[in-house]
Amino acid sequence: MIPDGADRDVDAELDRLTQRWHQLPLGQAVSAAEVVFAAAQALADATARAHGIPGMPLPRVHERDGPAIVMDQLSVTVFDATQAGVTDLADVLRRLRADLR
Repeated sequence: MIPDGADRDVDAELDRLTQRWHQLPLGQAVSAAEVVFAAAQALADATARAHGIPGMPLPRVHERDGPAIVMDQLSVTVFDATQAGVTDLADVLRRLRADLR
């Protein structure tokens, strides 16, 4: 997903996190959706700061469409953050994955 060779760790961590997310029982995913959404929002805010523009709230579609959608939101915000030069993304994803255990 992320083309730059220097960002392979980010891509690998996102893959691991996505796999872990898909292994969660539904009840646990529902409970954890807000945590993943908050991480996506934090990355969207960091990307906006990197571009010198005000952040905007992400749509809370997981409240309507279920918890699976937050991983899509996170994937998009990770890609955008990578392109904007936001640092420590692999560590953020590792910590998030650890929180899902």
